[in-house]
Amino acid sequence: MFRTPLTADSDKWTLSSVLLIVGLCFLSYLFVLFEAQWIWDDPDYVWRNPLLAHEGGLAAIWRDAANTPQYYPVVHTSFWLELRALGMEADGTDSLPAGLFHFNNVLIFALTALMFWRVLAQLAVPGRMLAVLLFCVHPVNVESVAWVTERKNMLSGLFALCAVWGFLRFVRLDAREPRAEGDLVETPPPFSMGAWGGLIGGLVLAAVAFFPLTGQVEWMAGIPFVCLGAAAFAGGIAWFDRKRPREEQPAHPPTSLRWGALAGVLAFWVLGLLSKTVIAFVPPALILILWWKRPGLLMRPGVLLALFLLLIPGALAGLHTAWLEKYQVGADDKFFPEFDGLADRIMLAGTVVWVYLKHLVLPIEQMFFYPKWDPEVGSWWQWLLLISAVALPVTLLIKSKKWGRGPLVAVLIFGGALFPVMGFTNVYPMRFSWVADHFQYHANFAMFALLGALLARVKLPAGAARAAMGGLLVGGIALSNVHGFAFENASVLWQRTLASNPECWIAYQNLGAEKNSEARELRTAGNIPAAEKLEEEALALFQKALSFERDPNLLTSIAYAKLGRYRNARNPNPQDLIEAEAGIREAINEWGSISRMQAVLGDVLYTKGDYAGAYESYDTALVGMLNEGYLAEFTQEKLLSQTGRGVTSKWSTGIFEHGKQLLAKGRAAEALAIWQRPHERWGGEGTMRYLDLYSWAPTDRWFETELFRLWTLGAHRDARARKPQQALADFEWFEQQFRSRLQAGGITPDRFARFELVVIDLKAALMAGVGRFREAIDLSGMALQRARELNAPPAFVQQLAERNQRYRQKAPFLFDQRVPIEWLITE
Repeated sequence: MFRTPLTADSDKWTLSSVLLIVGLCFLSYLFVLFEAQWIWDDPDYVWRNPLLAHEGGLAAIWRDAANTPQYYPVVHTSFWLELRALGMEADGTDSLPAGLFHFNNVLIFALTALMFWRVLAQLAVPGRMLAVLLFCVHPVNVESVAWVTERKNMLSGLFALCAVWGFLRFVRLDAREPRAEGDLVETPPPFSMGAWGGLIGGLVLAAVAFFPLTGQVEWMAGIPFVCLGAAAFAGGIAWFDRKRPREEQPAHPPTSLRWGALAGVLAFWVLGLLSKTVIAFVPPALILILWWKRPGLLMRPGVLLALFLLLIPGALAGLHTAWLEKYQVGADDKFFPEFDGLADRIMLAGTVVWVYLKHLVLPIEQMFFYPKWDPEVGSWWQWLLLISAVALPVTLLIKSKKWGRGPLVAVLIFGGALFPVMGFTNVYPMRFSWVADHFQYHANFAMFALLGALLARVKLPAGAARAAMGGLLVGGIALSNVHGFAFENASVLWQRTLASNPECWIAYQNLGAEKNSEARELRTAGNIPAAEKLEEEALALFQKALSFERDPNLLTSIAYAKLGRYRNARNPNPQDLIEAEAGIREAINEWGSISRMQAVLGDVLYTKGDYAGAYESYDTALVGMLNEGYLAEFTQEKLLSQTGRGVTSKWSTGIFEHGKQLLAKGRAAEALAIWQRPHERWGGEGTMRYLDLYSWAPTDRWFETELFRLWTLGAHRDARARKPQQALADFEWFEQQFRSRLQAGGITPDRFARFELVVIDLKAALMAGVGRFREAIDLSGMALQRARELNAPPAFVQQLAERNQRYRQKAPFLFDQRVPIEWLITE
């Protein structure tokens, strides 16, 4: 038999078995534990997620499905707790250390392996320890464990197994034949420190060896507390599974149901569905297990009631997720042009089953995104795979009298667990790859159980069995760590993906985005040549991606890259600007008005000098961001986020320049209406004005917009637009705010002094406008003195002197089309 003392089947909770399972899990993910960082959407789920930082974020996670991409509140709650444990806030500005998040994923994975073992023990599956050990080290699980966002898989898998374990106790599938009175059902052997000390010592030594390679010291402090919680969880399960002397056990008939266990089953089931609804296959799987082990139970009303209580919530949660996936996440039919109808989806389903089996049996050439193929009714090899996928369970059914129902049940559960990702419903990541390792995580449990049972039947000499088992475990640990290298960071992930799948357009796009991010850091540091080189590399990657897929997001990235090249070039090429506008307009026509796309179009139009068009695009981007369903009740947090600040900063620039254009054309009233927009409240009564949300940074135009508005409102020659009393009243707020806002926005002392000068000059004009000439003269004189001290241009000093003279003549200063201090603000 392919079994050794290491893998001998046992139902006992022994310290040796627990340490073996947990140790293998951690050994398989050493690189991930100490080197892996954030990848792809991890930042959006964790440290850029305003829900995790906001005071009411935890309640909002549970209250409204629109606040998260999918309604998985248990997952987001775990992130919320981890951030509090680290004592950090998710403000979207600085990356957080990922170590604690990876450690917790591996820990949950280890607990899942323990529960997998307990479920197989309850079902008396032969080769169960072998199945569990293969599960611990198999590299097909790496994507689920190493990807922080896939905490969804980790938690839902654990809670699903807990629910199955509890259900089997509920129907007493764990019942044993009666023994002699006072006899223990099973007596665990004494733990041999010599046998297993080497394993744990090796784990500790490996961790010590890896630790100096990392700078993630902070998260290590939280590990003892997390381990204590995990130990308490495992201890609780072991206590429920404990074996007591027969006379101490209540004399229940073997067929009675444990109704007390059903409450725990339902609790774990709800937690699992609120982690990821893909586990909705569990109730049908339980029906298959009962049909396999004890068919008579399927006729009992109590069992049918329990299955109904699991089946209905699972089905409803699955349908809700499918709806969110299409209408909130964005998996619309237009992104799946490969499907001409149901027939193509059926062809795809027949193929992906075999692909997933291949990944399980032959785990080589793993990648984040696998190459796509066209599902076609006319493809003979796809017909062959589809027929084989149907023939396999039919053959197992025919042979069930000889081989038993176990293999058939395992295959049916495997297929049922994969049903949501077979292509019958749209799943957003399937835009990039039909298959993914994390898609098959839950389905693998059934196949590992079958694989363990089959390997346990292989007859080998004892020495050969030990060598083979050792080779499998060592090879699995090595492959898992090697595959874990891909998750070092986002750039490495996309580079390795392209090395394996050179036609993966999304990997080109994401790698280009990473290079652009690095280029921004280099520009900030003043290393312009290196930044320009990375920007050219990013644009080349975007254009390479475009040769495979004309995606609207990709068109947007290319438009922004070409716009950046035009703006930063010493001798800009007008063709870059033309192509940028054409690309972004194509993206908007293809995908509709999306905030990011409208903001990029606004940038293009602003650069062209079309300030009216730029303002309209920026305004559309802002309104779109405010109206989108995602995080609808956290609008202020969205406005203050990195993305929100980018949109509103551009919006303020568009408002400023468009208003200036209108004023230059003699349309003062229209200019005032445009400049009034920042005074509106973003969410109606009870919310703040846009002006109240932001500091007036140099990149914004909040200060200049307000300054021009007050000049026009208080001193424009058009009497229909001029309202000096209102302007003076508004100036009081403006004067109180501008110092703190400008200083918070990083204004240099020299620029601040010039701004202070024009504020004094404005106040003098407003005072004269309401007939308070004595104050106007004093303020104008102060402004004149300041201008001379600052060595202001003679022309501006002359203007100040002329205004002072007008005030002495008791005449207000009025202007027509150009605010008198425009050159000073915009130079």
